[in-house]
Amino acid sequence: MLATGKYDEALKLLESDYRERPSSNSAAMLALAHGRMDHVAEAEKRFDEAVSKLAGVSPSQLAWIEFERGALYERSGDASRARVWY
Repeated sequence: MLATGKYDEALKLLESDYRERPSSNSAAMLALAHGRMDHVAEAEKRFDEAVSKLAGVSPSQLAWIEFERGALYERSGDASRARVWY
């Protein structure tokens, strides 16, 4: 639903998923939804949760989270802050 722009609907489903299965991925997906809705502070909180819930040693999930955080700041017009995360 994020891909189709139905952010309100997506957010409800993602919040439910996070309550049932709190994980790095579900927190990151919540961050993406909040970011698309210009809820920057809530997106930042969820990105922090996503990083804190990372399991395993693969750097790919962390790299994806950091890239998406950079994209959040870029979309909000803060290029210098975005560069930190890219």
